[in-house]
Amino acid sequence: MKHLETLTSADFDQLVRPEDLWGLPAISRALGVSADTVHRWRNLPDATIPISRCGGRWFGRRSELEAWRAGR
Repeated sequence: MKHLETLTSADFDQLVRPEDLWGLPAISRALGVSADTVHRWRNLPDATIPISRCGGRWFGRRSELEAWRAGR
């Protein structure tokens, strides 16, 4: 394992902020909204939020969600 003084900011972000987000609570925390809001966004007729169901759980990628949020 790397020592803290050798971590780059990208390394630190990967450790602290994982790219793969599993479940509505993790997705909602990443977006700074409630799980109900994420669920409501997903159920809109023209839903574009980049999350999907995988094995019965909601899944999203942090970078895709951040890009989606910036483009709204």
